[in-house]
Amino acid sequence: KKIDEKSELKKLDEDISDAKKQRIRYEEATASYIQQQEKAELLDTELKEKTRIYLEAQAGILAETLEENIPCPVCGSTTHPRIATKPVDVPTKDELDTLSDRLNDANTVAENARDEAGKLKGASDEKEESVKKEISSLLGDVSLDDAKSVIAVRVSDIDSLVDELDKKLTEAQ
Repeated sequence: KKIDEKSELKKLDEDISDAKKQRIRYEEATASYIQQQEKAELLDTELKEKTRIYLEAQAGILAETLEENIPCPVCGSTTHPRIATKPVDVPTKDELDTLSDRLNDANTVAENARDEAGKLKGASDEKEESVKKEISSLLGDVSLDDAKSVIAVRVSDIDSLVDELDKKLTEAQ
């Protein structure tokens, strides 16, 4: 009976280790998700700022195409006494499109990381709950954190008992 108990305790010890490993994988996946989400948020902020600059510079961009005696595409005037100037470092439409594509990709990566973290959380919670039931069944009211040390003591006690019985058996022969 003690040998069976020892086997059950060793299996529980392995299950506790597995539960802790799953928790670590979940925490790592969560950290990865947060990192990916932050990257996407930075790209979103950059895109919004560059889009604002681009839109504010439209008068200057349009003014670059104006020619005397040719109607303005906005107001129709053929004279252009005060042509707007284009600010320096205005992103192009292609640059905005590229940045938008990068943002879409970053959002997809972040969403995938979020989904993976969610799956790992579910598996981790399920394993932890199962281990807590095993602990309760084998050890009684012992926390998950204390279980490994309680198991070590119980296994050591069983080993001592087996050694003692082996010694008595040898003496009896």
